[in-house]
Amino acid sequence: GRGLPIGSSVSQLFAAHVYLASLDHHVKRELKVPGYLRYVDDLFFAADRREDLRRVREEVARFLHEERGLRLKHPDARILSSRGHLDALGFRITREGIEALPRALARVRRRCAAALGSRSIGHRPDLGRSLAASAGLILFGP
Repeated sequence: GRGLPIGSSVSQLFAAHVYLASLDHHVKRELKVPGYLRYVDDLFFAADRREDLRRVREEVARFLHEERGLRLKHPDARILSSRGHLDALGFRITREGIEALPRALARVRRRCAAALGSRSIGHRPDLGRSLAASAGLILFGP
């Protein structure tokens, strides 16, 4: 297969902060995209016109192919209006706010149920902190 192995935290760190850093610089300095966000390998762009976003997508695809030997997983991803919503990173993002997606809520519920069913939670303070952080995100947002 092609691409980066994302099994360990070291490979995630490498992919996010080293291997794709040149893409960040290209998008900001060369393409001058007004709104850009990258979370590991998820890319988000914002601009005033759809035509501008189509051009950015083509340029990013070209750059990734030529400079890194990578391809976009969804080269024809929809270009959305800011009047709607965006489901990303486990949340629904709208102009009104941010809320957890049902599948993210279900994942936290399963983790809580598994932890409560296990007597090891008292011996694993890291699990308790993890569940508390997840619950806080779900209840109060990012």
